[in-house]
Amino acid sequence: MRSVYAHFPIVCAISDDKKTVEVRNFLGEKRARVVQLRDGVIANRSENVKDEITIEGNDIDAVGSLCRPGSADFSRSQQGYP
Repeated sequence: MRSVYAHFPIVCAISDDKKTVEVRNFLGEKRARVVQLRDGVIANRSENVKDEITIEGNDIDAVGSLCRPGSADFSRSQQGYP
């Protein structure tokens, strides 16, 4: 998974036990988003590629839960609805 940005630099921090990922400055937000990884899933920072995090695990649903958007639904705002 790569953090891609054009204006606001997104900062992803991985805890020492590799069970928590903290995302700061997502879409210019002031608050930090903290994601607790499920059992059997670990996160590693790529050493070769900048801004890349590798998520590993045996269960595809547990690994994919990190990439799922939270409660925010951006589709309405993109369609021009208030």
